[in-house]
Parts: sequence; structure tokens; C-alpha cells
Amino acid sequence: MAPALARPSGFYDVYYFYKDDATVGFAAEIAIPADGVLRFLGTSESATNFRLTPNKSTLSKGDTVTVLVQAESPSTAFVSVLALAIDVPSTYYTVIDQGSGAPFIGESSNFTGSSIPINSMTDAGGYWQLDYVEIDGSPDESLNGAGPVTVASFQVIVGSSGSGTEFIDNEIVFVNTATRTTGTVDLNGNPEVVTLADPAANFMLAPPGTMDGQVELEILNDEGQSVDVHIMPRGSYTPISDADFLAANGGANSDGSISVTLGIDGAYEVTSIPTGDYDVIMHKAYHLDQLETDVEIRPVTTTTVDFQASNMLLAGDIAGWDHDTDASTDSQPDNQVNTDDVTAVSDAFGSVPGGATWNAAADFNADNYVYISDYNVVTTNSVTNGEGLLFKGTYDANRNVQAELLAMDQSGDEVTYAVQLVNLSSLHAYAVEMEINSKHWELLSYADGMADFHRAADFYKLGDFDATFASGIIGRDAISAKEMTLVTMTLKAKVSDPEEISISSVSLVDGNGRLSEAIMGSASALPAEFALSQNYPNPFNPTTNISFSLPFEGQVKLAVYNLLGQEITTLASGLMDAGMYKAVWNGLDNSGRSVSTGMYFYRLMVDNRVVDTKKMLFLK
Repeated sequence: MAPALARPSGFYDVYYFYKDDATVGFAAEIAIPADGVLRFLGTSESATNFRLTPNKSTLSKGDTVTVLVQAESPSTAFVSVLALAIDVPSTYYTVIDQGSGAPFIGESSNFTGSSIPINSMTDAGGYWQLDYVEIDGSPDESLNGAGPVTVASFQVIVGSSGSGTEFIDNEIVFVNTATRTTGTVDLNGNPEVVTLADPAANFMLAPPGTMDGQVELEILNDEGQSVDVHIMPRGSYTPISDADFLAANGGANSDGSISVTLGIDGAYEVTSIPTGDYDVIMHKAYHLDQLETDVEIRPVTTTTVDFQASNMLLAGDIAGWDHDTDASTDSQPDNQVNTDDVTAVSDAFGSVPGGATWNAAADFNADNYVYISDYNVVTTNSVTNGEGLLFKGTYDANRNVQAELLAMDQSGDEVTYAVQLVNLSSLHAYAVEMEINSKHWELLSYADGMADFHRAADFYKLGDFDATFASGIIGRDAISAKEMTLVTMTLKAKVSDPEEISISSVSLVDGNGRLSEAIMGSASALPAEFALSQNYPNPFNPTTNISFSLPFEGQVKLAVYNLLGQEITTLASGLMDAGMYKAVWNGLDNSGRSVSTGMYFYRLMVDNRVVDTKKMLFLK
């Protein structure tokens, strides 16, 4: 080996050559490797460049970032000591302690030493001072000249200071001073030349995301209403509590939610949401909560989440949870609508603010009057089966319906009355207000006409001079008919000459939740002529209703026949007083057996004279 050549420090293999003829010539000599290696303590000509990655990245507040410390030498450099000194501004970053105050993670797959005497973090007032020293006890450790080597790493959590889209004075920097050093020492103990990226890292802060959309509140005018928004990390039940987010949205409520006021068409906006994946609950008092899962909030962008149509906030939740285990106190909403809520509204029915039975929670449409629209909502939503709807209260349905009060039967001092509707479209709920002097009349019984067709919740209230009868179908079904008996009642006279009863008003809610008032027809004490109505429903299974009227007393027979004219069953027979009547056929013959599917006739005869014959269809 020629000693005049400059060699970098390091370890070398040694070969010797020989020939047995005493001549010299490398081409002809035999190379023999010597045992061991030769260590050359020359002067290092290598230089090491240090940098951090990632750098100049866009981060979001709350992000955890793993910062890699990378070293690169243009040639293979053998290192005996690695020293790192890094300053991290504590205003913008929180350094994660990897254990016992050690911020750095050694990279054993790339460069590691046999001992790490220093791995520390110190709060220097505005900066975290990170220091690391690694001593290499293995002679084969090197920085590969082919590219950067990760020699260590640390982790930071992005903080909340700064405004706009960029941090101010947020640079992470390398330090190389007399007391704190970033660099390497070669195998001869000589410090190597280093180049430090300046700044080592500088990040951008991505603006937080925004969520907007529209909220539809059943039966309420959305604009101006206040709703509560719960924004929770996906899978969590705890709303986020980020300080900037709360400050931008008016602060947190006691349950961690924020309140927003709806604009035109129920528009809302929530700003300064830290980027991430969330579950969102929209809440309005006395309505059912709606949940949207897997809502992605991304930097700069706006995520639209609507709570409308089938996802609207349904009304009707005012009872169900006893908040203090004291049965004498009011129960609280339990985020479901059931019989407890129906009962609460019926108890407050007809009340106004200041009244003895007033319950503001039952006034779902906020008109300061608990009435049939409110009752309709609670009965509708007591079975939420996901079928579409829904509605805002408007007075445009069933506008041509006529209501009449008819005396159906009289026996001694007892009279049975019926409230009859004609020109009906569809019906889901009703309220009938009547003038009944309680000193002159006693209510013996009453029957809800809607209960003949669907499961309904009905009630009545009696005052000194008035009475209310109301009912609502449970769930979203509705009656579709042109005419029907709304309610029947049997009254007993208390005095010899009682005051006449009358209808004050009939309020109707159709199958789409629209409210209308029936037109009051001229009441007739008794029917003017014999009549047989078309059965309802038709076709039918399992039962159908057949109404008929008698202007005076007579021998009556109402019977059902097949297509051959054979009598199947008798529905009414005998001497009957003048009045209006309703018979129900259940599809059975006189022997109690179910008839087959097909067309049948029914005929009304009075005093052996045929009044009318009509057809009906029974389906199995």
C-alpha cells in the first residue's frame, strides 16, 4: 500500500503478494489476504447533513406527528458518537414523553449505539430542549453515502395557538453551540463537519373544518328555532371540548353540546371543528334526537349534514323518564314517543298558558294552545316505523268535510247521538267540541269511530257546559273514506226538559298531518228517509261496517246473500226505533264459518219492503 496516498480514517483489508521465481509483477503474483483488518487513523474528509422530516407539511390541530431525524453523508462515514440538540416551541407543540422523560426513539434498524447516556427534554420557557447522545461501540456502524439514514425520531402533538392558516414562529430548529451540539464524531474522536437544515422544520396549520346543512323540525317553523348539536369523536359519547371550537360557537352547554339558531329553511353552520371523523346528534327539546355517524370533517372544506325528510326531528317526546325517582314529580323526555307521551298531551288537551292543566312541553307547534295538532303528532310518532312523511300544519285538507249531529236512537230518557262526517278525504286524528249541559245530561257511554278501523288512542273531557271527544290513530296509518261516524255517545236526561246538545267545532287532521275544520251541517233529530250506505271498507278483510237509517219505527231486516241469492247471515232483525244504525259483518255465516273470497249482496228491508240492495267484496 502506497503510504503517500491520503486515506480516510476507517478499517481496511490487507493483502500481500508473492512469486517463487523472485520476480515482481502484480499480474503474475498470487494475492493472499492477511488475517484481521488494518485501522487507519487518518483525517476524516466526510461531512454530515442533518435534517428533519416531515417539513413544510400542512397539519391540523390535534395531530400527532412523528418527526424523523435524518443524517446523510456524501460518502461512507464511520461514526463513533451521534449528538442531537433540537429546540421545539412549546407554544405550538407538545412533545410526547416516550418514558422517564426521554423524548427520542432510537432507530435500531438504521443507526444505534451500545449506549445512550443522554435522552432528555427540558422546559426552557417557551421551548422544549431535546438532547440526545449515542455512543457507538460497534466498528461497523456507518452513515450510508447512498442516501439519508434515520438516526432517531420524536413525536409532537400540534397545539392550538396561531391564527389563520400559518403558525407564527413555530420553527423546530437544530442547535449547535458550545454547550449543546448537533453533530457526529468519527472513529478517531474528531468532530465531523456538519450542515444543519435551518429551520429544521416549519409546518402550516390547516384551518379547522366547517359543518353546515338544514334541520327540519316537525310541526314547527324552523327559522329562529334553537337546536343543540353534539359533535363526538366517532364511537364516543363525549362531545369535543376544543377551546377554539367552543369559543367560535358560543361555548358549551352543560351536557357538552353547542347551541345554534336555525336560519331560513332551517339552515345551520358550525365552524372551527378540528379535523377528524365524528358522530353528530341533533337535539331539539321535546323532539326525538337524530344521529348521523361517520361524519368526516376535513381542513378548509365544508361538510354538509342535513336533518330533513325521513331524517327530520320528530316531535312528541315529553315524558317517560322519572329524573329524580320521585313519582310525584314531572317525568322527563326519554327520547322515545309512547303511551306516556300520549297521556301527557291528553291531560293538557285544550289548555292555554296559565291554565290549571297547561303543559308547555305538550304545545309542540308553539301556538300557546294544546289541541288536536299536538295530539296528532304524539299519536303519529308513538309508532315510528320509518315510513316517510312528514308535515307542517296547514289548513288545506278535508276543507269540504261536513259534520252533522244525528240522533240515532231514543229509548225513554236515554238518547244515542252520532257525529257523522261526509265528503271526507282521509283522517288520522280528530277533536269534537260539543255543548252539553252537565246539569241536564249524564254521559253513559261513548265510542270512538276510528277504533273500528285502526288502533287509536282516544279520550274525552267533560265540563259544566261543554265536552271534548278526541282520538288519534297510533302510528302512521290513516282512514280513507268519504263518510264515517266519528263518535257516538249515549246520554241520559237528568231533567224532564233538557237543553238540546250541539256541536261547537270539529277539527280534523288528515293522513299527511294537515289540519282542517269541518263545516257544521244542519243537525237533524231523526233521519228524513230510509237509507242504506255503502259498506266501508270495501273490499274488506276481516270486517266491514254497514250503516242504515230509519225515519220512523219499523220491522227491520238487514241480511247478506251470495251470488245465488242464498242468505248467508242476518246482521239486524226485529222492531227498531227511528234513528241511524251501524252493523258490522265479520265475514262469517250464520253457522260461524268463514265465507270464501267473492262478491256478496246486502239488503235492507223494512216492514217487508226492500229499501236498497248493495254489493260488497270479501277478500281473504
